[in-house]
Amino acid sequence: MKEGAIVYFSNQTFRTYYQMLQPRDRGGKLGRETTSGLAYFFSLDRLQRTLGSEIIDLHPESEERHEFIDMFVETLLIGFDEDNRELQASNLGFVEIVENSLEKKVSSNFLTVPVKKGSRQQDLLPYPGRPGPLVNLGVLTTTHDKWGITKNPDWKENFPKFINRRICGEDTFPLIVFLLRDKALVNLESNDAQVILESSLKDFITDETAEFLVSLAEVPEEWGTANFFSENYVPLADYTEFIDSLPQEEIAVAADTEVLPIASPPFEINSALTKKIEAAIRAGSHIILTGPPGTGKTTIAKAISANFKGADGYKTYTATSNWTAFEVLGGYLPDPSDPQRLQFEEGFITRSIAENQWVIIDEINRADVDKAFGELFTVLTGNSVHLPYYKFVSEQDGTIKRKKITIMPESERVLSEDNQENYFVQADWRIIGTMNTFDKSSLYQLSYAFMRRFAFIEVEPPSSAGMEEILGQKINQMQINEEVKEEVKVYLIKLFAVGLYSIKYEVGVAIPISIINYLEKRIGNIGELEEPIGEIIIEAISMYLFPQFEGRRRDFDSLLQVIVSSLDIEEPVLKSSLIKELTNWTGNIG
Repeated sequence: MKEGAIVYFSNQTFRTYYQMLQPRDRGGKLGRETTSGLAYFFSLDRLQRTLGSEIIDLHPESEERHEFIDMFVETLLIGFDEDNRELQASNLGFVEIVENSLEKKVSSNFLTVPVKKGSRQQDLLPYPGRPGPLVNLGVLTTTHDKWGITKNPDWKENFPKFINRRICGEDTFPLIVFLLRDKALVNLESNDAQVILESSLKDFITDETAEFLVSLAEVPEEWGTANFFSENYVPLADYTEFIDSLPQEEIAVAADTEVLPIASPPFEINSALTKKIEAAIRAGSHIILTGPPGTGKTTIAKAISANFKGADGYKTYTATSNWTAFEVLGGYLPDPSDPQRLQFEEGFITRSIAENQWVIIDEINRADVDKAFGELFTVLTGNSVHLPYYKFVSEQDGTIKRKKITIMPESERVLSEDNQENYFVQADWRIIGTMNTFDKSSLYQLSYAFMRRFAFIEVEPPSSAGMEEILGQKINQMQINEEVKEEVKVYLIKLFAVGLYSIKYEVGVAIPISIINYLEKRIGNIGELEEPIGEIIIEAISMYLFPQFEGRRRDFDSLLQVIVSSLDIEEPVLKSSLIKELTNWTGNIG
């Protein structure tokens, strides 16, 4: 290379070697965790070089804290997209575009949790815990007590663990290319690639770290060939090949998880609904699916859970008015091994958190949520909470140790203490509830405190025309007499696709489909019916539709009028039978 020339790694070189930083195993969190660990290390190292100090003060009032944040952003910021959003290297080898800025990430995670913990404990806090510490937190500073950070004495031994499960193995050359991606190379008059790399790195990191990185680098044979370098720095423009879905902390679901098309219930779910549900889950929300009966809310909840977590990754519970905090979170029961002593028994929520299984709560508004969910409100906001219970553990010396039952986010694991029995909430853990809007006025009202912690998504029935089309197709498939089939079609379409819509009492497709299935078995493929078809249909709707009107005595008259009109009921005996059945369910007292 010519002396005095300004040379950068070319865009092609960056692309080639940046891909080699991708984890060999695409699943799990290790790629993201090791990237964060490296970013904290290099932010510290760069400040050590700039300030000439081994200990950096990360106290909230320290200027060095703000400089550390700047260094972190510079380390992982690749550029900006056309909408001026950050292109982040939060998982080395990939590019992520999210609303949560790098500055916010380091402030709300590293500086808020482990750094603060280090400042409060007596001993130094080696960090991160896995795959091995690169820094020590809780170091004494001259002005702000134990808010300091410095390198861990074993950082050189641990450093290879942060890259050895990537495609590059322990070769640090791809990492060096990443660190120098926007920096001009120096000492170009040398013919020794290692000298050039070392000199270039020493321009912004400490000499010790630069020499260490170069000692592990395998300089490729392509060094110095055409297109390996460029006279101009070219920011990454086409980054699509590096996109690896949305990041873990943004979607709270594994990055390669794909929501599959919802295959059931046996009718089409519009794509807008699917997109809403998927986006809400990926945004980190718990969900309540609302809508009239028969719209497939529970079936959709199961399909969503299975698609994200697998067939065994969720459990379904039906809410009842008898639920208390004991059923939901847990409480004391006699210890089977020592009936004279009480022991904490998990509720279904604490058990699901321990197993990282999603929870589906069917008919959630049948429970008094304020009474039953209690401390769960705090958990759903992403905060830790101590339950008013202890777990009693027998020690080797025969003493009994009391541990406070605590639910906390996985991100706060480093804050856990030995006197706690912890339930760690994983970032991808979700609750999906269903709520029948027909019951909304007659059952428990959800408090605003509860509702704030969920995304409410309405599962609407099809339009009147859509309902008519679906029922027509289903009735055409019935194995019954053709003339009877036509009568069934006329009556059910008039009731479910016209009549109930006229009084704003639309129900989902599942209810009329259940009626159709029943009628097919009830009627059978016979020439003539022994009973009037209207009587058999009333029998069917009494079984499947009327239970949805429980307690709706104010709507008795309008419901009766619609049903009589839709089914062309004129016979007094038949009408009397209808009134009796509808009265039983609505509670009408005349």
